[in-house]
Amino acid sequence: MMAIKVASNTVINDSLQLQNIASLDSTSTSTIAAASPVTIVRGATSTNTSALTFTVTHGQSSRPDFVWGELIITSAQNGYSIGDCLKINNVFERDEDDVLISLWGNATQMGLSTNTSEAYMQTVNRSTGADVRFTGQSIRVCGVWYD
Repeated sequence: MMAIKVASNTVINDSLQLQNIASLDSTSTSTIAAASPVTIVRGATSTNTSALTFTVTHGQSSRPDFVWGELIITSAQNGYSIGDCLKINNVFERDEDDVLISLWGNATQMGLSTNTSEAYMQTVNRSTGADVRFTGQSIRVCGVWYD
């Protein structure tokens, strides 16, 4: 097989792989996206970080294969910038008190439940590693389906 070149740049190599493609038209982009074996849903964000439960409807026809929570920084602080995103962990150990979070998904919804709203606020300073407490952040629950 012989590679296909445009202006001396290979665009389809001898192994039939695309190379050096600067952009794709909308039809090609849609076709490639439709063939993707992964679906990711990021739920709406909530600034109610004192709630012990948070649930979103995901709009898929089955339960997610994996669910995670995200904390989105809305006020620059503790070494983080506005828009930074941190993964909400499942379990924290703080001063001998367990701070627990369950992240879950079913055929219509996904969500998180925690035993204390402190779970959304305690982390470490991005620059120093020191214990810190957030104020002014939002949360969301996300899921992935492996088709």
